[in-house]
Amino acid sequence: MKKIFLFCMIFLTIWTIPSIGVSQRNDDKDVKKAYEDGQKFGAVAGELSGKKDLVNNRKNNWEKAFREEEKNLYDEYDLDDETGTYRINFKKGFEEAFEKEYERGYRNSETSLDSEKSAEEIGLENGKFFGAMLGESHGRKDFYAGKTNDYRRNMPSDEIIRKEYSLSKDSKEYSDNFVLGYKKAYEEKYTYVFRVSNVDNKKITKEDGLDNGKEIGEKMGKAYGNIDYEENKVNNWRHAILSDLEIMHKYNLLKEVPEYRTGFIAGFKDGFKIGYTDAFQQANMNIAKGNVNYVKVSMQGEIIVSDDQNVTLSIEAGTFYRETFFSLAKINLPSNYPHESYEAVTNMYEIKVENNLSFINTKKPMILQFKYYGSETGGIYKLVNNEWLYLNSVIDKNTISTKIPATHYSGGIYAVFIDDHYTELTDVHSNWAGEEIYSFMRRNYVSGYPNNTFRPENHVSRAEFVTLLGRVNKWNSSITNLKQKEFNDAESFGVFKNDIINAVGRGYIQGYPDNTFRPNKSISYQEIEWIIQKIPGNETFKWDDIAEKMFYEKYTRSKSRFGKNKCITRAEVVYMLYVLQQEKRL
Repeated sequence: MKKIFLFCMIFLTIWTIPSIGVSQRNDDKDVKKAYEDGQKFGAVAGELSGKKDLVNNRKNNWEKAFREEEKNLYDEYDLDDETGTYRINFKKGFEEAFEKEYERGYRNSETSLDSEKSAEEIGLENGKFFGAMLGESHGRKDFYAGKTNDYRRNMPSDEIIRKEYSLSKDSKEYSDNFVLGYKKAYEEKYTYVFRVSNVDNKKITKEDGLDNGKEIGEKMGKAYGNIDYEENKVNNWRHAILSDLEIMHKYNLLKEVPEYRTGFIAGFKDGFKIGYTDAFQQANMNIAKGNVNYVKVSMQGEIIVSDDQNVTLSIEAGTFYRETFFSLAKINLPSNYPHESYEAVTNMYEIKVENNLSFINTKKPMILQFKYYGSETGGIYKLVNNEWLYLNSVIDKNTISTKIPATHYSGGIYAVFIDDHYTELTDVHSNWAGEEIYSFMRRNYVSGYPNNTFRPENHVSRAEFVTLLGRVNKWNSSITNLKQKEFNDAESFGVFKNDIINAVGRGYIQGYPDNTFRPNKSISYQEIEWIIQKIPGNETFKWDDIAEKMFYEKYTRSKSRFGKNKCITRAEVVYMLYVLQQEKRL
């Protein structure tokens, strides 16, 4: 059996150095750490050796005591598992501390033995001291070895205790009480320390789980906070966090002890909440900072760039003459904001115009450009009356751009979407109104024929016109009780029935004296003019203004020059409605 005081030293070392278990598992220890470990062990061993030599009436000789201790140094402290550098520096620190504390232990014990206590009292006191030391050591060692709580397992017999402490040289009163105190203290301390070690181990394990879980949770929370903000969700970490089961599977917690799992999950939730909230609020603050970033623009023009460098607004010199403040900033709208079946490929950006009128009359178009790496079906859209309207867009290398026409401009919200659902028509892009027709097609206002043609120079029927007008104006239902049987040719309305009834009920168009509507009859410029004039805000509308705009901007002359009773073409109707919508007259 190993010497009793060695067990005492092991206990004190474990008790005062909770990190020793960790240090023994670390392969890469530096010189300073090895020296400090050696000093801590040596101090405990030296003090106990000094006390022991005095109690056993041995001379004060630390060197002799150290040589005895040195014999089992590698085994007691598992130094065979360490590096050569660690062993050398451990032994150096151990010996220095052993010498110093041996002397202190010998002197203090000598003073205490000079008291007037009886032999029974001194024996009981000394026995308790050494028994408690060994009981604590054995209790902690047995726990970490995975053994059961049983103090009888390694308690020394009376004979071993008497021999180890040379009790045969002392009086019977002293030796009997020494053994009695020794065994009683051993039992008490062994049981107490075993139980405390169990609690401490669970506590340490749980604390490790808390720390690790919090670190991982905070990182995950930051990622989810940024994701939710970019996806326009509300700030709600509870909706984003993983369930306990998901956390356990994702981080392999089923392999851990229950205490660690409990601590990790609790720490993860705390960290996730902190990381998510911080990231979400920081993203919101970045947006807020961008929203106050106004640029003063004069007649000399300006190029305004968003804070994230993804969007540019180019204002040519001479676009307007009055100094006006512009801002271009990324914004976030609710995640359920309508965008139909489009796929969003950028954030939303808002252009604001700031002056005493909150708008500016531009004399030249402005260019809005996004960085873009998507497909050819991408387009820039503007949010108008809760609807995303496609703007004619040009894709060039890694950008997509659109012209904001010269008009009464008060800003707007823009984004890039991809729409893979529209049908490409073969005769649109080569037409003089190709941009307008293509835009209306992307807005789902118009469609082509079964052979994928639009036939822009074909005439427009009365039924086709009121249907298109209804789509642009978002007529969802009829506002009148007018019955379709009031027209003698109602059975010929077909798919146009609701739009015809709606337009007639609004007073925009009438039938003929013979009580027919004639839905398939081509509509004239004059009829178009009368219909538009009846729409609120367009009382002064003249077709000639549209014809003039066509001539100067599109280099195309309308056949209305031969008389307004001539029939309008599909291209002209789309162009006219595009202009009116752009001018916010529809």
